[in-house]
Amino acid sequence: MRTERLFSGPVKKLLASSFLLVAAAVMALAASSAHAQALRIAAFGPLNNESIAVAIALDQGLYKEAGIDAELITFKGGAPAVQALAGKAVDVCICSPEHVIRLTNRGLDAHVIVPLSNITSYVLFGPKDNAAKDIAGLKGKKIGITSPGSKTDGLVRLALQRAGLDPDKDASIVGIGGSANNLAAIKAGHVDAGMVSGLEVLLAEQQFTTVHDWRTSKTASLALIGLDNWSSANPELVRKFIQTTLKAAEIAANDKTKRDNALLEFYPNIDAELIRGNSDRLVASVLTRARFTEEEFDTLQSDTLALEPDLKPISYDAFNPDFLGK
Repeated sequence: MRTERLFSGPVKKLLASSFLLVAAAVMALAASSAHAQALRIAAFGPLNNESIAVAIALDQGLYKEAGIDAELITFKGGAPAVQALAGKAVDVCICSPEHVIRLTNRGLDAHVIVPLSNITSYVLFGPKDNAAKDIAGLKGKKIGITSPGSKTDGLVRLALQRAGLDPDKDASIVGIGGSANNLAAIKAGHVDAGMVSGLEVLLAEQQFTTVHDWRTSKTASLALIGLDNWSSANPELVRKFIQTTLKAAEIAANDKTKRDNALLEFYPNIDAELIRGNSDRLVASVLTRARFTEEEFDTLQSDTLALEPDLKPISYDAFNPDFLGK
């Protein structure tokens, strides 16, 4: 038996009005989703404390609010992430900004879109009972890095050069993976020193001796980079992307609760109190401005050309254009 529910005139009008409001809201959401601009972001592995602004913008829905349909695509290392950018399989890349200089020299005009970090977070550690006192003390020793051709490889080679050593003859540089692998290798005695970054530095400080610390000087260390042809074709998207990422960086710098939550997600196997107690240190290099300084760029370019003298220098404005016009 069918039951019919009868409503008075005012109730009918109220229901009709409510229905129209709900329908309008649904249509507005659909329109917003339809007009969202797609953005493919490459990352060279999981996000970390240096790329925390991107993580917060994704997790808090900030990109979505700005009309950006952001997709994070993770690669196994910086080289394949940069290759994906060069091949236009992605729109931007969370990468070491020296790749801007390399890509430009290859005829692929690239630039920094958003600076993320101005301190290289790597530290070279050795065993407490037999650590070299400095880089020069690693002559004839085995040094652990993440992988050949990586940022860690370049940092170690340049440090050895500046200490008067030949990286190809005076030391053995071996790729053994990320910070956790390097910590294990130092502990087991497989290497005489190993490269560690991020939160693992806090653990290493408790167990090992510092041989060389790159955190003592500022440089253009990590950025979201892109190609000129993409940026030129999407000026409004670029502007919204920069503004939203910087908004997330401000949250990382000033909102301890959200910062801690993001860091805890990055490092689920690390003691939570260690993270909370050091979260200020872990985001000290996070930038809330739209450009690297000229000094930070000059340091990066000087180091890059010292390692790769065949590269031609580029200008600061080509490296990090002023997209916001400030």
